[in-house]
Amino acid sequence: MLGEMKPPRIKSAQVRQQDRGLTLVELMVTVAITAVLIAVAVPSMREMIAKRRVVGVTNELFTDLRYLRSVSIQKSTMVELDFGSNQTSTCYMLSTTRDAFLPSSCDCTNPASCNGVGPVPTAFKTVSLPRSDGITLSSNASPIQFFGLSAMPCVGNWCGAPTISVTISGGLGGTTKVWTNASGRAFACSVSGQESNFPACQ
Repeated sequence: MLGEMKPPRIKSAQVRQQDRGLTLVELMVTVAITAVLIAVAVPSMREMIAKRRVVGVTNELFTDLRYLRSVSIQKSTMVELDFGSNQTSTCYMLSTTRDAFLPSSCDCTNPASCNGVGPVPTAFKTVSLPRSDGITLSSNASPIQFFGLSAMPCVGNWCGAPTISVTISGGLGGTTKVWTNASGRAFACSVSGQESNFPACQ
């Protein structure tokens, strides 16, 4: 019949259940589960970032040692890599030297230290690592020098020295080593065995 009003539709219990929002208890459980997942994931994420930093510094130092050796050969001059640190950073600097077998006056914490007039060292690269990154560098020789055309590694007045090595460590995990053999060739390996980018150190 035209104009006859239809009775309102009554929603089923299933439809009413679907329309209902979260209760306070359900919301608190969801938040608690999310908090637990974050608490578990954050340390793993920090450790992964620390290991990536170790790998990055290792690759750069390995490349820089190879480059330093090539400069020694090309320019037939003494070159070196000096380490340094202060309260905010750890660093290293690549430079030519003032005199053979004598450390240069270059200081990677002071970029202007190589400036001057006369037969002074010339710095051509400085790498600075903030201490907040948790990366530490330790070497059994400082400076690391390469002697002219032969590009043999030198420590003091001893060239062709056995393994000169630099250990790179991350505060939250991961340790690698960059080292040279008696002829100056550079190699990299993983001390901790956690960096698949490099072979395990022997």
